[in-house]
Amino acid sequence: MEIGPLIKLHRIKQNMTQEDLAAGIVSESYLSKIENQKTDASPEVIALLCERLGIQLNAENEDIIKEKAEEWYGMLYEVHNANERRQRFQELETLFKANNSDHEMLFEIQKIRFFFG
Repeated sequence: MEIGPLIKLHRIKQNMTQEDLAAGIVSESYLSKIENQKTDASPEVIALLCERLGIQLNAENEDIIKEKAEEWYGMLYEVHNANERRQRFQELETLFKANNSDHEMLFEIQKIRFFFG
């Protein structure tokens, strides 16, 4: 996933406005351009935005996230203990909040099945 949409996703998930996130780092209009991939921000700016959001750019836990996510996806299609599914869900939510992962969008989609399936 590109960094701009990732920043926007985490900002929205945390109920932050562009003003909140941009304050003291960049202008709101510049943040909008970053989020909408209209400009490439410097690594320093990206690092500051990610720090404020509490996310890491390089997911050191990518393999762990992938493994746990795939197990959880399988649990959604098979008969499993509801508490076990819920526990795995909470564990994944915590991992995704702290890490930039290519698996995050699929996780967000699968959450719909978890809550409505």
